[in-house]
Amino acid sequence: MKYRSILSVILITGMICFIFSFSLQDAPTSSALSKQVTALVSTLVEQVETLTTLTPPSNGTIRALAHFSLFFILGCICMLCFLCQRRTLLYASRATFLIGCVAALLDETLQLRSLGRSFQFVDIGKDVLGICLSVVLVVIGTKILKCIVKIRM
Repeated sequence: MKYRSILSVILITGMICFIFSFSLQDAPTSSALSKQVTALVSTLVEQVETLTTLTPPSNGTIRALAHFSLFFILGCICMLCFLCQRRTLLYASRATFLIGCVAALLDETLQLRSLGRSFQFVDIGKDVLGICLSVVLVVIGTKILKCIVKIRM
């Protein structure tokens, strides 16, 4: 049982450190990385475009999706770690939301220390949205799984 707690702390801390590593980049490095990802996604969209009418995403869209996705993954990790420790859904949801909000606030605060970066409330909103969606999806998935298990018994 104790190894679950230790593994949970390692996973959650690791994901938060991964998120913070992007915030510690200076503006030129962060911008270059965003442009690389945008170019990669645009190439993929152009290849798929023959089947559908997709437009390549802008750099701003990629940055917004990055915020959302990283915190969505953090939320899923937190929820699953708490549930593996046999915590209630309510406890897991509240703890995940709290961890996510604190991490989002710290993430934006860290950017103040990076050259050319700034604190953006909109980014905190994207981060919190990712956390909230992960909580909702894990709760729904857990409820569905419990119903399936009851039906089979």
